Amino acid sequence: MGANFEPLGNIGDTFKWTGTEQPCRVRGCKNMVSISNEQAAYGKTRSKADGGKMCDSCWEFFKTLSDREVPCSKPGCKNTWTWNRYQQLEAHVKGHDTPPKGLCQECRSQVNEKKDIQMPCRTRGCKNMWTWTRKMQVESKDGKAPHRLCDECHKIWVTLEDKQLPCRVKGCKNTTPWTRTQQLEWIREGKKIDAPPRRMCKECLEKFNLLKAVEVPCRVTGCKNTWTWTPFDQLEAVVGMPIPREESPKKEEKPAPAPVEAAAPVESAAPVESAAPVESAAPVEAAAPVESAAPVESAAPVESAAPVEVKEEPKYVPVFNVLPPKRMCKECYAFFEAARDREEPCCNRGCEEKWVWTRAMQLAAHVHGHDQPGRRMCDKCQKALKELKPIQEPCQEADCHGTWTYTPEEQLRDSLLKRPPQMRHCPGCEKFLKENPPQELTCEKCGSKFAWSSHEQLLTKLGTFKKPMLCANCNTAELAAMPPAPPVIIPAALAPFKVKMPSGGPWGESPVTRDWPAGLSNERIAAVEEARRRIVFIGDDLVADAPEVPSLPSLLEASLNGTQDEGGSCAVLNVGMPGCTTSLGTRRIGRDIAPFAPETVIFSFAFADAAIGRNVTERTSEMLARLANETQEFIGAVRALENPPRLVCWLPNPVYPQLGGVSDWRSNDAPDVVSVNRYGAVLRNLKSVCEKNGIAVADGKAIFDMQGQKTAVENMATWCRANAEGCKTHLRAILSALES
Repeated sequence: MGANFEPLGNIGDTFKWTGTEQPCRVRGCKNMVSISNEQAAYGKTRSKADGGKMCDSCWEFFKTLSDREVPCSKPGCKNTWTWNRYQQLEAHVKGHDTPPKGLCQECRSQVNEKKDIQMPCRTRGCKNMWTWTRKMQVESKDGKAPHRLCDECHKIWVTLEDKQLPCRVKGCKNTTPWTRTQQLEWIREGKKIDAPPRRMCKECLEKFNLLKAVEVPCRVTGCKNTWTWTPFDQLEAVVGMPIPREESPKKEEKPAPAPVEAAAPVESAAPVESAAPVESAAPVEAAAPVESAAPVESAAPVESAAPVEVKEEPKYVPVFNVLPPKRMCKECYAFFEAARDREEPCCNRGCEEKWVWTRAMQLAAHVHGHDQPGRRMCDKCQKALKELKPIQEPCQEADCHGTWTYTPEEQLRDSLLKRPPQMRHCPGCEKFLKENPPQELTCEKCGSKFAWSSHEQLLTKLGTFKKPMLCANCNTAELAAMPPAPPVIIPAALAPFKVKMPSGGPWGESPVTRDWPAGLSNERIAAVEEARRRIVFIGDDLVADAPEVPSLPSLLEASLNGTQDEGGSCAVLNVGMPGCTTSLGTRRIGRDIAPFAPETVIFSFAFADAAIGRNVTERTSEMLARLANETQEFIGAVRALENPPRLVCWLPNPVYPQLGGVSDWRSNDAPDVVSVNRYGAVLRNLKSVCEKNGIAVADGKAIFDMQGQKTAVENMATWCRANAEGCKTHLRAILSALES
């Protein structure tokens, strides 16, 4: 160095340090430690023996401490570990003077041998894991992992608070606790916290546990089923009632034990609470509609003559004195809910009004085995019937002075049909006719026997008829010898009428009924116009004319004309069409029935209904219900005509061949059972509908069944059409129905 440079002196002289502060070395202590400039420059503080970088407060307390031996925290271990005084100082600064849990040297070696294990969160619905550390495993009392929350669930759990929920029982004002642990599980299940579960309070739950399900008779008269009065429904009926409790003897009160206080608080990393599942205590079911019904009364008690000891099962005794409500059983309620009020035609011919067949009426009929409405008048007819009174009408015999009662029902019927009251015998004449059967007389001329009818005897009594002395042949011979009577002049009212055929209508919607029936020729229509008596024979394949097979409508016309009085005539119009069902027949009424104003309509659609154009997948019950409705519509449409004709139903007799076909159907020993049963069901269903509507049935099928299968085959031209002998059998059935 040169002479011009003076000594620099020490570093302290160059940098003018003032005193400084630094934090106390003890974790948790917020005090500051002051150090001098020299100590700061050279990084010198007090030695560790003098407190190091501790503040004065920590240093003074530190000097009072000494290392402590603390028992090992592992359950069952008798070793100790050293809690040094510095650790004690840090615990003191944090406010804890109780030694923490620690492991001895041997147990720490066990910790090193283990591995952390991932355990599932105890929250239902949570798929997260929490770490069961090595230390926790060693400290475990039974070697089993505790039930703890994962970190995510714990974060949610600390934000929740216990709540009070209203009791789910209607009418109860109590509440039930909903803990935050239960809320956490609710959230983990994906449910909203603002839509809490429905739970019962403690009092209602206690009542609920006392109740049992009770079987109560169905309120519908005639139903033998029961419905279940659930415990929850009973609970809602007894809300507010006190719980009956038995008085128990008072017990000597013992002093309560002194409270046990823990030496030190034990805190778990995550709260351990028993999470109770939030489930509805009892299902809430909708009560069946309560309607007025006949009360259910118990039958009279049955007492035995001699006492018989029988071990009876203990019966359920109601806890609360509450009667069950009147409800329907499950089956009746299901029927009631599915049913709908139906409008049915009035049972009176000529009335176009309808009456309502309510759901309750349908249910009552169903319980008694009737699924079809009975014959009933509309409200208008019922009102008119109440206003009518019986009338005495003169006897139909001119020289009889007796009367017969013209009832209100008969007056209403005739007024709807717009006809005068029918002629009838008085009770005296009817009694005479019953007490005087036909007598056998001897002809005074030829000596042969002949009958003297009951009516002729009545006329003889009244003086309007002389007792016959000649038989029919002798009387005819005498009449033939008389001069011919003058020609009969037909009144204008009975003159032939003109048939006006409509040009279009609903029959054109189906290709089966689009064309006119083969029987509706101009010649045939002209003959119908001249006839005094007109009958329309409408139906399917078995009614329509077929080659080489007798026509039943033609045979019927010939038979009726053979029994007509001189000068009379009868026309039976055949409007049968192949494949025509009942539904299609209803559409044809305006074209094939109404224009002819017939006195009688004979219909037969059973063959087409059962076999032609039907969906084979349709169930028999569904098919029968549909056919019953279609038949009812056909009957109602015919009776709704301006001049309602009489209806007669004809049931033919097909013989179904074996499945797969048979060369000679007459030798068929195994007919198609499915088709036979289906056709039989259709016939039974049709007969039932006709009987309920007061329609005569010409049951040719029943006659063939009585004769046997072999005889039936002998009377068939094909498997479905009758031959000449078979037609005679059917003809007798139809004539009998017409005379009934």
